[in-house]
Amino acid sequence: MDAKSEQIYETLKQLRKERGSYLDKLIRVNRKQAELEELEERLHRMEREKSEILAQSQEVWQGNQGRSVAHYAEDMARAHRQKVTHTMEALQEEVELERKTIQNRLYDMESQEKRLHRELIL
Repeated sequence: MDAKSEQIYETLKQLRKERGSYLDKLIRVNRKQAELEELEERLHRMEREKSEILAQSQEVWQGNQGRSVAHYAEDMARAHRQKVTHTMEALQEEVELERKTIQNRLYDMESQEKRLHRELIL
């Protein structure tokens, strides 16, 4: 085997090793995505429960002060919900960007492997 072929085999070996590492990263990103989706579902359930509690509490509060407290609680809940939604969207975007980066790198490695295999054949 000539030196060029040995170098190509070594490069292929390194690419396979690196590809395995990136596949592991992709698995971790997919798990992270699933965890975020589960967290988002739990947050939605909690928001519904919070809304139900606020609705029930409004029946208890009476008079102007009671309505003021109810509106304040609703405003606080709305602000918190917006903050959580913004944070979840940012995390989703981050995970999606990470996934795309990994997938692009895997595609590049696959293309490089194919090119090196063709060089070996020729």
